[in-house]
Amino acid sequence: PNPVSSLLNIRTDFSVFEPCDLKICNLAGIVVYKMQLHEWITQINLSDLPGGIYILMMADRQRKIVKI
Repeated sequence: PNPVSSLLNIRTDFSVFEPCDLKICNLAGIVVYKMQLHEWITQINLSDLPGGIYILMMADRQRKIVKI
């Protein structure tokens, strides 16, 4: 688990030549945030989300990563 109060920093080794889809879902499976990553390092402001447990999913054509 990675506690976040406002800013989530993401560092990935996914290719910057191919966009990576990022989704954040609540435990009910509802997507509460989504975007395409085009950089190796990204900062996302999540201060509008209520406190709770979320699932982060990242995927490109070759890989998929899921973090809680």
